[in-house]
Amino acid sequence: GTVAAIVLDNSRSMDASEGGVKRYQRAREKALEILDQLRGEDEAIAVFASSKTRSSHASPTPYREEVRDAIDRSEVSPFSSSFATGVQLALEAVLKSNLPNKEIYLFTDGQKVAFESVPTAWPTGSDEIAGYFGYLGNQSNLPNVEISDLDVSPLSAKPGEGIRVTVEAIPHGNDLPNKLQVSLETGPNNRISNEAPIASGNPTTVEFNTTRSDEAVETGKVEIQADVLDSDNTAYYALPQSRPIQLVMSQGGGSERTLLFLQNALTILAKQPFIPKIKAEVVEFWDLPKYVAGESVDVAIVANPGNMDDRWVRGLSTWMREGGQLFLALGPIARNQINQYMVPQWFPDKIQAWEVDIKDSATPISLDYNHPWLDRFEDQEESNWQRVQFWRGWEFETPLSGLTSINPMITLSNGAPALWER
Repeated sequence: GTVAAIVLDNSRSMDASEGGVKRYQRAREKALEILDQLRGEDEAIAVFASSKTRSSHASPTPYREEVRDAIDRSEVSPFSSSFATGVQLALEAVLKSNLPNKEIYLFTDGQKVAFESVPTAWPTGSDEIAGYFGYLGNQSNLPNVEISDLDVSPLSAKPGEGIRVTVEAIPHGNDLPNKLQVSLETGPNNRISNEAPIASGNPTTVEFNTTRSDEAVETGKVEIQADVLDSDNTAYYALPQSRPIQLVMSQGGGSERTLLFLQNALTILAKQPFIPKIKAEVVEFWDLPKYVAGESVDVAIVANPGNMDDRWVRGLSTWMREGGQLFLALGPIARNQINQYMVPQWFPDKIQAWEVDIKDSATPISLDYNHPWLDRFEDQEESNWQRVQFWRGWEFETPLSGLTSINPMITLSNGAPALWER
């Protein structure tokens, strides 16, 4: 018996044509050919890997016609690629099956760099899975521009003083545009643009001169024009003022090692020059809404909020409307409850899988990480969450073995972890 996962990149770049045939049409046809080779009780699952990654079923199913129908009806989305997330989801799905032959087929137009973010810490049993590249496009040098470095100076700038944001990008491949277009967004109504000529293989630098605001945390989002791989087109920075960040940690379920994951994350964050010292306390899970209401808390990090209910969520509403930042480290059970109580109308934009390697643990602990977006509630006038400020949160990776992210927005070598208000 065979279980096969088909990962289809349905991001917007797959709408381009090669030889008069759209990339996604060719990939979809090849995927259906593979699916049609399965027989008997063989199982299948399809994963559609754009930034709204989803699967045809929660687990592989022997009802392959349902998977075939999902692939046949699928279309290119207007969103960017999240291929690593799709691969991670496919790995986890295939490992749920009891069938002996496990296969994953990857269909994308991305170059080799598209697979560099696939997790280095594979789930237990992954070595039993056979992986195949179903489609990489007919072109070997697709045009791609990636942000390679981001610098903000001076870090000590006070409100009203000037700061310089320097963006470095490296172009690859053929048929590149003549100019690199870069935008800097420092607030919902403050967006400036700049451009510079580019040549394949040569780093290009673009500078922005702006002014430090009086916000408690000065945040910026840097973005370059869309291309075949959008995951390397965006970077973030954060410049908090000098006071310590008041942070509380809580744990709704799981083991003490889950909390250790958070403490490891904070240890790394506290060493970064963009982040001032962090004052952290541990608070009982059910006491958290009352605690943040009575203290000057900036950030609340909750590990495995599996026991949460509607009252607990609503208890944090006022604090979040006033600028409080809720940072969730989710397990698979909690993810469903978060969707039920906090974000019932949409599938999460990103579900990141984090791994923490603990010396006394034989295997890494895997946590799902989810951050909601405010714009999902703009059309819901009666929603109690309409005015809540959701923060994108901290996303980072480190070359150390202790903590890795499968799809980081910005690396430690490029500056600070992201702290971005949508």
